This record gives sequence, structure tokens and C-alpha cells, in this order.
Amino acid sequence: MNKLTDWLVESFVKDIDEDINIPVKVGDTILVGKFKNKKMVIRDIGKDDHGMP
Repeated sequence: MNKLTDWLVESFVKDIDEDINIPVKVGDTILVGKFKNKKMVIRDIGKDDHGMP
């Protein structure tokens, strides 16, 4: 690759490699559903069978 593509790929990867932190703990109550009107208690924080958080 040339310098331009290396620079573009490097900046793109740097932008994507960010961490999203949500301040919730096990036992907190959050609103879920289409209209965010159903309360749900967080049981655990992890990944499901498909690797999704």
C-alpha cells in the first residue's frame, strides 16, 4: 500500500477503536422496550450466545 492508504486506514482504525462506557451496575433498573416504558433489572453484564453485549 502507499502512504495515503496507510494513513487513511490508520486514522479509520483509530476512530473505530473507541470504548463505550455506560455507568450501570448489576441490580440497577433500566427502561427497555420500543417506547422505553418497561422497567427491567440488570441481572448480569456480559455477552450472549452470539457474542453480542
